Amino acid sequence: MKILPFSWGLFIALGLFLDSCTQPGLIGSDLLEGDQIDVSFTDQVHFITYLQTTDSLKTYGSESGEKLLGFLCGQFADPVFGLSTAVINAQLRLDGGDPPDFEGAVLDSVVFALPYRSERVYGDTTEGYNLEVYLLDEAMDDTLTYYSNRSFTATQLVGSETIHPSPNDSVEILIHGNDTMGTQVLVPMARIRMDDSFGQALIAEDTLVLESDSSFMEKYKGFQIRTNGQNKGMLSFNLNSTAAGLTVYYHVDTVFHQYTFTFTSGSARMVTFTQDYTGAPVEAFIQDSTLCDSLIFIQGMAGLGIVVEIPDTNLIKDRIINRAELELTVITLPEDGGFVFEPVQQFIISEILEDGKLEIIPDVAIGLARQDLPNIFGGDLDEEGVPQTYRLNLSAYFINLKNGDAGNRLLITPLYRTELANRSVLCGPNHPDFPAKIKLSLTDY
Repeated sequence: MKILPFSWGLFIALGLFLDSCTQPGLIGSDLLEGDQIDVSFTDQVHFITYLQTTDSLKTYGSESGEKLLGFLCGQFADPVFGLSTAVINAQLRLDGGDPPDFEGAVLDSVVFALPYRSERVYGDTTEGYNLEVYLLDEAMDDTLTYYSNRSFTATQLVGSETIHPSPNDSVEILIHGNDTMGTQVLVPMARIRMDDSFGQALIAEDTLVLESDSSFMEKYKGFQIRTNGQNKGMLSFNLNSTAAGLTVYYHVDTVFHQYTFTFTSGSARMVTFTQDYTGAPVEAFIQDSTLCDSLIFIQGMAGLGIVVEIPDTNLIKDRIINRAELELTVITLPEDGGFVFEPVQQFIISEILEDGKLEIIPDVAIGLARQDLPNIFGGDLDEEGVPQTYRLNLSAYFINLKNGDAGNRLLITPLYRTELANRSVLCGPNHPDFPAKIKLSLTDY
């Protein structure tokens, strides 16, 4: 992160001083008019917008801060953005490291439990989602870093279930071994009944396979969770939940048992994303950047980001920058067919460096460091406004830009984009009704 080439204390003091100059009765109010600070405002900053596709995003790392909290899964057929696919690949381990005892076991059922990350489930949840579970053909390595363009081969289908998502409703099941009375209430989840043939093979495994995590994962390299068929939405699961895992229900004689293979902090768990814009309305805007004068598009996952380029900085040369703000307006397109796709809730902005790498701008960095991003940087959706808008504070960035300590290209992306399927359609800088604007408060000197 760059060190800002100005004093924040001086900057804040200057802002307080400028504010005080607007109040009557202050000491010095009898100064000659020509001696007062000349503050001007403009929203005529010329800038260009265009779309940027995403090559890959980190979706797993061995450090704690590199692990996802929510795992998207599905084939989201968006009427504007095209097809977005999210596939989960993950390792399971022994329950607490203790091997199961399947000696004399008779299989009742095997169920893959996937608790929802409720606030991340997106789009239409009234449809049926056909979930499938496959065994990975290749091993995962929990010491590696995985990016969203990494795919794993998985050819053996071991379970499937068509569900109608209820991400906010608890699940009530019969207690294993008691078919007439007694139930257990579970957190909201999808439950996939696995093939009995898979369950039979699992309980018949050699004890050497089930004696340790390493021996188990050598045989069962990992599991792939995906959907078969397209939907108008995307599921999200919490694989960090203690309720997540593969549970074997069985009995020995008349005694009923269950054993769960679990996800642990050491399990490699990642999401593979693919985006296909072919034939979608957004495709034309990707291919012809001049169209982004009117409309711009942004999406979570490995979806589109928005580049803002400021070709001319003469307007801020030799002037004090009091405030800089980018205003963006949400618009709904007729292709949505009246369905309300929830817009992105929070944006962040990064500077695109000369080598193509990204560095979050200081306004965002300070907001994140103080855990107060909406108040310091903004970038959150104003849902009460008509139309809905975003306001993004660029003040510190513009000071760096004026001083030659920042480049002129920015990338807008959703915060936590690897865990979100939300998208927004926004008005571009030359939209006839709600043009995107950079608003500046300046002082001549």
